[in-house]
Amino acid sequence: MGIYDTLGIHTVLNVAGPVTRLSGAPLHPEVAAAMAEAAQHCVRIEDLQEAAGRELVAATGAEAGYVTAGRRLGWRLARRPASPGSMSR
Repeated sequence: MGIYDTLGIHTVLNVAGPVTRLSGAPLHPEVAAAMAEAAQHCVRIEDLQEAAGRELVAATGAEAGYVTAGRRLGWRLARRPASPGSMSR
């Protein structure tokens, strides 16, 4: 019995793509394994965010990278002018 059966929730066939209201998208097995491993430890979120930014820069060639909770927040942060010293560490 799976988690959704336990909760009495019926699964659906998602033909819309990665839509939040349909629980996003299925995770690649490597991603699920990395998330399971990460869930076993505690880290400072600032350190994790900084490391994720470095990975994004390396993967995309962008000047900087920042992970947000979703598209709307990403756009809001991207359009917001940086305050002096806000990007320094």
